[in-house]
Amino acid sequence: MSSRKTGWKSAPAALLLAFLGACASNNSPTNESLHPLGHWYANDPESTLTIDHATWDEFLRTYVQAMPEGVNRVDYEGVSNDDKEKVDQYVTYLGSIQISKYNRDEQVAFWMNLYNAGIVKTVLENWPVNSILQIRGPGLNVVGPWLQPVARVEGESVTFNDIEHNILRPAFNDMGPKIHYGINCASITCPSLVGSAHTAANWRQNLEANARQYVRSGEAAREEDGKLYVSKFYHSWFKDDFGGTDAAVFQHLKQYASPELAEMLDRHEAIDGDYYDWRINKPGSSVSQARTTDQ
Repeated sequence: MSSRKTGWKSAPAALLLAFLGACASNNSPTNESLHPLGHWYANDPESTLTIDHATWDEFLRTYVQAMPEGVNRVDYEGVSNDDKEKVDQYVTYLGSIQISKYNRDEQVAFWMNLYNAGIVKTVLENWPVNSILQIRGPGLNVVGPWLQPVARVEGESVTFNDIEHNILRPAFNDMGPKIHYGINCASITCPSLVGSAHTAANWRQNLEANARQYVRSGEAAREEDGKLYVSKFYHSWFKDDFGGTDAAVFQHLKQYASPELAEMLDRHEAIDGDYYDWRINKPGSSVSQARTTDQ
């Protein structure tokens, strides 16, 4: 797998239509028979059960560092052995939860935290690495850990691909494209890892704040030689999620843009290209350059 787009496109088109068509409400139970992975979409809108994310929250507050350029970096080098073990235990704890018994707000926080903690756990297990793509998945010629199991949830193994493309994006599609600001793939051009755990109460605010941070960071869009380049998130990977047209992408970016960025976007009628910098999101990593692609 060479990019985060591949896993989504690998699913049959008919299944994608079924996923999207059946998940219209964030708080309504879903008819499991409409989904091959239907058990992941079961929920209890009346549930008041909560999930304890305190361990993950403490880790994030300790090791996620805000940089002057307006992005967050992760101090993988500084993580103690005790805290590595705590991340492992937290991922195992999430895997022990019968998530179908929870309401949808608890569920979306659960899946985003599981993805993020799983990525951090994977990086720490393979440290030092310069790029997440150096961590090979199962099978031949699989680049990146996207097909690796993250945890067993309700008795079944789920991968990073499953969480992002088969659960979060289709089952919680009512949140729109903001899902992309809630998960982090340990790379420079990825929206930052949020510095606190997602919860049922705060995940909307977390994603809104992270969207603003990312768009204004210089990683979302930039100009070079009179041409406009954007992150692959908005173009070659998930353009449909952001409205399907260049104009829709511009509209989304302008919701969060600084006056300077908005002025830059107004100088263009179309996107000229995209970029993505896969270098690991550790302190000291510079903001990528335009057209720095797939390092």
